[in-house]
Amino acid sequence: MASRSAGSELDELSRNSYQQELDRSLHPLRSLIMGVASCGPIGSVFAYVPALLFICGMFSWWAMVIAAVLCVFQGLAYAEVGSAYPVAGGEYSMVARVLGKALGIITFGLMSAMYVFVPTAAALAAGGILGIIWPWAGEHTHIVAVLVIVYAASVSFLKVKLGTWVAAFFVAVQIIALLVITILGLVHAHSPSERLFSTSAMGADGNMTTVVMAAAVVGITVSFFIYQGFGNVIIFSEETKKARAKIGGAAMGATITAILVILIPTTALLLGAPSVKMLLTSAAPLADTVASWGGAFFGKVISFIIFLAILDLATASMMAFARVYWSGGRDNVWPTPISKAMAYVNPKLKTPWVAVIVFALICAVFAATSNTASIVTFTGVITLAYAGLMGLSAIVIRLKKNPPERYKMPLWPVPPALLVIACVVMGTQQKKSDMIITLIIAVAFLVYYLVYLRPRPEHWKLLDPIVEDVDMSYAAGGTDDAAASVAT
Repeated sequence: MASRSAGSELDELSRNSYQQELDRSLHPLRSLIMGVASCGPIGSVFAYVPALLFICGMFSWWAMVIAAVLCVFQGLAYAEVGSAYPVAGGEYSMVARVLGKALGIITFGLMSAMYVFVPTAAALAAGGILGIIWPWAGEHTHIVAVLVIVYAASVSFLKVKLGTWVAAFFVAVQIIALLVITILGLVHAHSPSERLFSTSAMGADGNMTTVVMAAAVVGITVSFFIYQGFGNVIIFSEETKKARAKIGGAAMGATITAILVILIPTTALLLGAPSVKMLLTSAAPLADTVASWGGAFFGKVISFIIFLAILDLATASMMAFARVYWSGGRDNVWPTPISKAMAYVNPKLKTPWVAVIVFALICAVFAATSNTASIVTFTGVITLAYAGLMGLSAIVIRLKKNPPERYKMPLWPVPPALLVIACVVMGTQQKKSDMIITLIIAVAFLVYYLVYLRPRPEHWKLLDPIVEDVDMSYAAGGTDDAAASVAT
């Protein structure tokens, strides 16, 4: 009698749940690695920290520390909401299920736009970095960028387990290089008081001054963006073994790892630079710092490793973001013919081939026709928007009458509440043009939802997580009712 009851309950769950289409073959550690790879640690350090120094001077270290704390809060939100809804759609799937479909479709629109810019901006940067070693690449950055996109798409076609092996190799190379940089920085370290605990900046007149509050807030926003990528762990939920039980820990592991492998080497570079003036006036302060330690050859070696990091970032992003486009097709977010095509999964490799092709083609067009500055100017605003929505989701989920079993963050609701407040405060300091572009995207997708999706019940379907995921015990404690019934 008990097993018949369990069987009928599981049948009911199956009817209301997604079916397993992707390859559930990843150990949670592999999902963690994909989150770290999406941050591109060494590339983030050398690409974004110089801009940070230009914006807020020696307050940069404090900006990165404050942003790291906010990212921990964000990681806790991903862990809690993502373990409740371990679905490949990532942020939009979580926001839609907790805050409603209207905010969910806005999140889908914002993330869909940002997804194109992340691998494209990385690919465009690749030519400039490779040009340090091979001048032709620096003169043909658009060709290099398209080739990077093609490479990333090719790896994304592979079985996910093989793709994560590729990502893991490049992450290991980056961490070894960052370890060497950290050691050299500490060997050449100067007084922390003038490097880490200073708020000095270079004024417009070329003289030293104190960083102003507005620049400090913008610096924290840039730092917040530097760490982003760890949330991609949730996108691989449907390919992670025991996702409901393990994905929360993997998300937090990726968050902490990303912070450490970016913040610690940055600290060492700031301490080991020849002078504060060089950090604030050089066009490439960190590259010049590395060259001062080991000469031009060492600088070229680091440049090549940065290029590998960009390849890794572009590949991990392509793999993750294509799955969100695929998830949108499965949820019938697009018009039906597009949704059916986007929801295709290669039966042998169990990867979303059509979504990869479409996503790669869009990125390739941008890579061939744009420049880095023109396509990333408003990504900071989008980052604050989706991070704030994730924080709000982590608050609201506990207020629901029967929330799913999940990872439960400590000190709730303090971390998500502080995250939401910080995102609002930082959002007020962004450029008006960036905020207007973001608002236009949000309004356009909201109108699309109200006019097209909402009147059509066959569209914008949000099913329950896959039954194989539900039928497991949870890291947060306790077991699912269905699992308990089966055990009985």
